[in-house]
Amino acid sequence: TADDCIATLLDLRKEDGGWAITGNLADADATAMVLQALVPHRDNAEVAAAIDTALALLSSMQTERGGFSSFGVENAESAAQVIIALCGLGIDPATDARFIKNGVTVLDALNAYRLPEGSFSHEIGGAASESAKAQAFLASVAHERFRAGQGSLYLLDGSVTPGEMKTSLGY
Repeated sequence: TADDCIATLLDLRKEDGGWAITGNLADADATAMVLQALVPHRDNAEVAAAIDTALALLSSMQTERGGFSSFGVENAESAAQVIIALCGLGIDPATDARFIKNGVTVLDALNAYRLPEGSFSHEIGGAASESAKAQAFLASVAHERFRAGQGSLYLLDGSVTPGEMKTSLGY
């Protein structure tokens, strides 16, 4: 059930309040992805508290260049996942002070990976990466949907506001 999934996700939190694929410390990528999964359930007090803790952790993990690292490497995909999570939670990554470092937003950080032909690299100075390109596209769509008041990237019918749980079939 959804409640079982929520309980499992909350049980998988690391001591620092985030999530990781391996190890004892949270990873920005995994934490942002779990936040995306928890968006529709944030009316649950325990989920809301976990989200608040994870947001503070992500803010502290943000690099001086505005981006995020995963497995010790600052990369486009981690920035993209954070953008998607923030937009789903109704937080503007372009203006929220928690996610602006040295005047640089996470959106600015993601655009630093854009290559001249329009693709994206995994790392600054790297070659084009299909994964980076796909995730940057999703982050861009998430931010555009947020700015247009259309809700989460994953609720495409526009009938649900960020944070509101949709209970009808098809969700």
